[in-house]
Amino acid sequence: MTVKDSAPINISPSDSTANPDSLPTFSWIPGFYADSFRVLLDTISAPAAVAATGVTDSFFTLTTPLIYGKTYYWQVIGFNAAGQEARGKVWQFRYDTIVPYTNDANTLQLDHFDGSTSASINGVIAGANCVALSAATPSYAYGIGQSGLGQAITLGPPAGQPAGSASYLRYPTMDILSQANGTIEFRVYPTAYGISLADQGQYYNACSGWTFRMGIDSSGHLTSSDWDSYLCWNVTSSQVVPLNTWTHVAVTWGSAGVKMYINGTQVGSHSSTHCPAGGFSGYLMMLCGSYKGAVCTIDELRVSNIQRTSFNVH
Repeated sequence: MTVKDSAPINISPSDSTANPDSLPTFSWIPGFYADSFRVLLDTISAPAAVAATGVTDSFFTLTTPLIYGKTYYWQVIGFNAAGQEARGKVWQFRYDTIVPYTNDANTLQLDHFDGSTSASINGVIAGANCVALSAATPSYAYGIGQSGLGQAITLGPPAGQPAGSASYLRYPTMDILSQANGTIEFRVYPTAYGISLADQGQYYNACSGWTFRMGIDSSGHLTSSDWDSYLCWNVTSSQVVPLNTWTHVAVTWGSAGVKMYINGTQVGSHSSTHCPAGGFSGYLMMLCGSYKGAVCTIDELRVSNIQRTSFNVH
């Protein structure tokens, strides 16, 4: 017989979150008549595997390490002296975390988007090509990013403006990508394909002077191109960037040629050793597709003056 209204109440690990501990401590508030507890922990949504039984405290620390990247489901069952049981709710968590970057000697720009940004946040009203557009109030918001990374920034089309209007970020350092050896990387949560992500150019809507472009094409592939007196490279990834999930993307260029990465795996390359041209008064702009009516979120932007080969993907 099940005792009504006497189930344990879960406390930690929190439901539907990431947890960085391979040996987490499970804690709960005991229900009425709960003299001992059984802890179920499993990788299926109806947990059956017993992690501990006969527990008399309101907590239990795991002794067998979890598998990194797995989602776990846990439930506590309370028992009274008569052997009657009351089952608590099933909660889930993912054993996963990401360590944020810190500045090193090769970092030129690092933006965590934890409630602020070192870029200006701009909005423009759609208009004729090749001219500076009228300003609009940008649509943006800071919200929860991936576990371990604090907040992220979401950009959307300016409210009340015609189709093609945009919100975007503009970084203050001129020609920041015009490095002999360089890397640009960030995390993106796209909701649509066929969008531009990161560009270096004179101003939004300019018809010339663009020396670097990075985006997602209409089929979901990551793309990047560079201009240095001529088009030096045009790379398309062999893998698709998934929608509605976080993905780490990176492009490097320099003496080792051009390399493109998705979640730390190389997915494209080019033999060119040219870099994005300098001297065109170009600024790094993060567009993120708002001009197409899409909402897109980015986080943990880093620009470096070396070709990086390892990334904090997990």
